[in-house]
Amino acid sequence: MPRRLMPSRVFSAIAILLCTVLLVQMSFAGEPAQKPYSVITANASLSIDAKDIVRGGNSTVLYTPDYGPSTHTNPYGVEVVAVQDDTRAAAPSPWQSVYKVTQVNAIWDCEKRHQIDRCGNSTIPDNGVVLSASGDARTALLKELTVGQTFELKRQWFTQSSYPLSVSDPSPDNNPTASGFPGYRGSQQLVLYDTAYGKPRTGTNEFGFEVTVVDGVVVDQEAADSLIPPKGIAANSFVLSGHGKARDWLIANAPIGARVDITPEKSIKSQVDIWTYRYQLARRVEASQCQMSTPVCKDISLIQDQIGELQKNGQLEAAAEVADKALEKLNRYLWSTYPAFSPTAIRAAWHRPVEQSAEQVGRTLDTLKRSGINTVFLETVFHGYTIFPSDTYEHYQLPVQNPVFKVFQSDKKAPDKKLAADPLSVWVSQAHKRGMSLHAWFQVYYVGNKGLPGAPGPILSRYPQWANVQYSALPFPAVPESTSDKSTDSLKKTETAPAAPVDLSKAIPLTATLPVKPSTVESGSYFLDPANPEVKSFLLSLVDEMVTKYPEMDGIQLDYIRYPASFPPDRFSYLKTTWGYSAGARSAFISATGFDPVSFDKAGIKDAQKALWDLWIQYKTDQVTQFVQAASQVIHSKAPQMKRSAAIFPALEESLVKKHQDWSRWCQQGWLDFLAPMTLTSASKVVSEDTQRVVKLSGVPVISGVFGPFNNNSAEQVLDQIEAARAAGASGFSLFDTAHFTGRLTRALEVSQSQKGKTHSTGLNRAW
Repeated sequence: MPRRLMPSRVFSAIAILLCTVLLVQMSFAGEPAQKPYSVITANASLSIDAKDIVRGGNSTVLYTPDYGPSTHTNPYGVEVVAVQDDTRAAAPSPWQSVYKVTQVNAIWDCEKRHQIDRCGNSTIPDNGVVLSASGDARTALLKELTVGQTFELKRQWFTQSSYPLSVSDPSPDNNPTASGFPGYRGSQQLVLYDTAYGKPRTGTNEFGFEVTVVDGVVVDQEAADSLIPPKGIAANSFVLSGHGKARDWLIANAPIGARVDITPEKSIKSQVDIWTYRYQLARRVEASQCQMSTPVCKDISLIQDQIGELQKNGQLEAAAEVADKALEKLNRYLWSTYPAFSPTAIRAAWHRPVEQSAEQVGRTLDTLKRSGINTVFLETVFHGYTIFPSDTYEHYQLPVQNPVFKVFQSDKKAPDKKLAADPLSVWVSQAHKRGMSLHAWFQVYYVGNKGLPGAPGPILSRYPQWANVQYSALPFPAVPESTSDKSTDSLKKTETAPAAPVDLSKAIPLTATLPVKPSTVESGSYFLDPANPEVKSFLLSLVDEMVTKYPEMDGIQLDYIRYPASFPPDRFSYLKTTWGYSAGARSAFISATGFDPVSFDKAGIKDAQKALWDLWIQYKTDQVTQFVQAASQVIHSKAPQMKRSAAIFPALEESLVKKHQDWSRWCQQGWLDFLAPMTLTSASKVVSEDTQRVVKLSGVPVISGVFGPFNNNSAEQVLDQIEAARAAGASGFSLFDTAHFTGRLTRALEVSQSQKGKTHSTGLNRAW
């Protein structure tokens, strides 16, 4: 449809984008503009930050029935449940609706009633909405809305918003507080990257959100490590990357097609106007190669003419609504054009159980099955607890079961001595009733987080000597730092590297009692020591128990089957962020080599100590490998029909150096039946590359782990990622995770993965 739909400036941005798609690797998949709303009460007007996405910090999110049956939120917010009020006169405009508050849930009331478990995750009425606020936004919502009160919900089609820019082209020099973080992007920062950054990609991690701007228009969205527009593509071209509040602002205010400028005050201003909606529709039409011979494309061609007429007549809001609906119509049609994985392929989802009865388990499984999901990786051992009453935990004098599940309502009575129900048994039986498979998802070495109650968790609280030890947590003696060890690294401020002359093997004796400390890289997580024989014995007993007690299970998936991550070897903090320095591991390495690993220094691991450093890396890798071998043998000997798998990081070389995870060897030895590589990205191209890499190096079926739901990607982007995995040779897929499923994604999966009504011969492209 060769139509000139927009001014030359915006249209030229599309032309630039389409001509450089292979170079810049854009991944836009038809995601509509974020839909801001205002809540109008008798006394105030409250802004809604986003609609039907996972609630972030200090934000208010509108949840509609399109999101699903409930909000999936945690209990620490304020949620207002409301239904449409038919007793009021009509709203003042077509984009306003009147609602009446039926329920208000607030964390403070729940705490007073000791019913925190009943807060959050509000049911979304079929004829209503839920307003959910977190952080500072809670106060305003609680102040303005009470049970019985009515309010108007108004759609804001056009918006302007700004946010302060923290830094451009960050480095340790101009952004020292973030020098220890990937991409030099710090907490709560909004960072700009352009060609002056000197690198092709931002290098950021998956905990933020990024938009690519070309010629002042948002042309792409990504979770992390975005490609930076190359020099010469167009003026005013860059990547914006946000973390925390800045991340939430980008998601809510910088959709595809928004116009972005840098103000003289060094703030980022984003504007959503009629051209945003026209841009999105035009790009989707162009990307899908929509042909006039296809009825839906012919209809949209006529609709584009209608949009132009409405805009010409000054009916901008009506034009935006028509464009928005047309984009949704095309997207929903394209769902049916995606090739489906075969009915026998593993089409899985990772699921953390929150259900408290067999009935709730059944409803969850019914929803997943309608979505084309036939396999559930059920989080069975996590945060250091089991969801089932464990004999192993009882033997080790640990809490027999995660207390959340002691009130689980089951059809079967648990052993009297446990006084607990058995959710795992219910999940297995309910899944099999529906022809679905159930695998126990087992977090092996991760056992808690400093942000959780009771940190460091039940295991390390009872057995602190089982903790893995980070180099930076060692009690280094107070000596002057080495003159060759200068850095502005943020970790430098908390831990000083020792000077070379100190004999650390004597300064840090093997008998020293070390405090249990969390990871400085992995968000305060606590880990067990893979080199500790007691840890190995405990974990193998737990594997044996699951296999013996639940032989009808379809598989066990090992996750966190690695050491905690360190920074890359080329970063100053690499040594300080490495792990494995427990007394037992040190003693074993000294016996084998005569060298105490605490005596490694930054210069030495690249020079005189290089051979020893390689032996130290291999020693730690072998500890994990030995456990995988032993666990595999236990599973295969007692339940040979049970599938053995592992959730792994797809970059093998990086996994070996930073996490000591040798998944290629595990597969070559026949210890695993399939792998689930975790592609922590929103980019379909990266999903494809990761999948191809693992297929080539593993030799076993690959169930590609797609993280689009977790990254708040649109349904179309998730479908593109699944298709990229299929085309790259994956034997199936697994989505992370069900807590981030929306009603729209569920319907998209149902249509795309169903064998009925497929439309294979349209000639349309589904993605860039």
